Amino acid sequence: YEVAQILTNHKGDCSSLEIKLLDGFDITKIQEQLSTFLGPSFKILTREQQRASLFKALKTEEFVVALILIFLLALCSLSVYLTVLMIVITKQKDLAILKSLGANNDQIRNIILKEGIFLSIRGIAFGTALGFVLIQIQIHFGLMQIDNYGTPFPVNFLWSDLAFAILSTTTIAILMAFPPAMRASKIKIQEFL
Repeated sequence: YEVAQILTNHKGDCSSLEIKLLDGFDITKIQEQLSTFLGPSFKILTREQQRASLFKALKTEEFVVALILIFLLALCSLSVYLTVLMIVITKQKDLAILKSLGANNDQIRNIILKEGIFLSIRGIAFGTALGFVLIQIQIHFGLMQIDNYGTPFPVNFLWSDLAFAILSTTTIAILMAFPPAMRASKIKIQEFL
């Protein structure tokens, strides 16, 4: 560094300085304090502010990926629809027996809806566990790399993303289980007994 300053005739000059804060320090407070201390001639920027366009692009990418995942969830939820529909078709006689024993249409519909929700909860639990394990593997071992230099692809586990995934998956599963449940509630006893 000193040799480079001598060669460029900038001895004692510095174009930028990077400060790493320890955990527990508030970045915005430190930034305000440095701005007040150093004055308006110095730019005090966080990493996000220095690369604002990159972080904005990453947020847009995250949104697009979320939309693609919702589309994939909708496609995968067709399996929930088909599974619940197959349950209704194969269990029509059993449902007719339940009706003859006094179960009303709402109770039959709720039984089938609960079955669809149970299927989605199993899928959510398995997917969440698998996703969490894969994220931890990437964080600790960096199996997926951005380039040939060994830079690991950055990942982070966010509770908000998990809540979004669970909410969207459950909503889609309920919507997919509802038509077969309505079909099950309209079964006529006399056709199957």
